[in-house]
Amino acid sequence: MRKRKIILSMAAIGAALSLSGCQVKGVTADEWLTTQYADVPKIKYFCADLDDIFSSYITGAMSQEDFRDEIEMAAMIYNQMLAERQQQDIRPGTYTEVSKTAHDGYEQMWVDLGNMLTAFLNADDSTVSDKNQVAYLYMAYGDSMKEDMDDYYAGYTAAGGVSQ
Repeated sequence: MRKRKIILSMAAIGAALSLSGCQVKGVTADEWLTTQYADVPKIKYFCADLDDIFSSYITGAMSQEDFRDEIEMAAMIYNQMLAERQQQDIRPGTYTEVSKTAHDGYEQMWVDLGNMLTAFLNADDSTVSDKNQVAYLYMAYGDSMKEDMDDYYAGYTAAGGVSQ
């Protein structure tokens, strides 16, 4: 009898919450990880373009002025990609340790990418003219973004996705 009262009480509370609009909204962490994967090809393509820009500049195939122009255009494309990202709320209580690490890695990758572009947009001429320093900074940001994406891929795979 007591179990029946508890079950009825829980059902009544659930019904009251759903009628009052207090339902928890959002997608599960695993669903979020799999939907974000749609942006991965765009990110890879964008990063390949950045590789071309930096390698052309570092090897002397591009002038400093052209390099700055290319970085400025890349920053505009980045901002457009950021604005087009699918924003979804993640339902509380659906994270695992792996999915939280993956989520944080994916978000940090976007932050690192923006920070890198901002750093080169705001760099003074002495920094940009030192191609060794440009190469070092680019590789450091790239290593950080790779670690971030490795975290994301681990969570994506654990969520049932097939990582590339």
